[in-house]
Amino acid sequence: MIDGVWPLVLISLVVLGALGMASVLLFSKSDLKSSKVSLWIATLGVVLAITPTLYQSVKKPEAYVFVKCQATSETAPSTVSCVAEASDYYLVQWSINNDIVEDVSELNIEREIHEPGEYRFEAKVRNKNLFREAESSFSTRVVISEPPPPEPEVLEIKQSFSEYSKIPRSFRLVFPPKNGFEIVDARLESVRESKAYNIRVSIDNGVAIVTGQLKPKQYFKGFSMRFEPAKVSGLVVLTQQQEQ
Repeated sequence: MIDGVWPLVLISLVVLGALGMASVLLFSKSDLKSSKVSLWIATLGVVLAITPTLYQSVKKPEAYVFVKCQATSETAPSTVSCVAEASDYYLVQWSINNDIVEDVSELNIEREIHEPGEYRFEAKVRNKNLFREAESSFSTRVVISEPPPPEPEVLEIKQSFSEYSKIPRSFRLVFPPKNGFEIVDARLESVRESKAYNIRVSIDNGVAIVTGQLKPKQYFKGFSMRFEPAKVSGLVVLTQQQEQ
């Protein structure tokens, strides 16, 4: 039987039955024929009045649902809130990745997501009348990604240095990074020098190197040559970043 025929058959039977009873009373042999006409008219009015209500009771009910979800963050952990828009219903059922949520029976749901992945939120509603039932469902997908790696720790370390010499010479000082870190920048601060030249800092093979030249001043005192010592001191500032 095609869906929707049985309700019409039932309504037709009710209407025909009521009209049949009224006709029997109308055409029966009795002196109260006018009263029976009134009864027939009243019965017809009642039938016409209740027919729409009866039809609504036996036709297939409507069932409609639409789901919208929003996540507080695209990466884990995140809170996902979903709201369903639905027609009349007597039951709503939520599921997440086909796992039924037992503790929610309203049109909204909220869940904490701690693991990255793809989550399918589905709402299913059911509607019914006196004789029939209808069901509808709608699902939407929420993708939660891996959280980004933590920002590496960055340190700024200051180390002092000093060099002194009474004879001309070059110097080279090496400053390694802290264990588990790498030097990303190096600079000099508070440099004091006397007879020191070309004081520089560079990064080579993961270490900071301070280089320069010391050239003491030569002078005579009496009949002997003497040197005014060359010296340099300062700070090397190392910016170090935690290795990934």
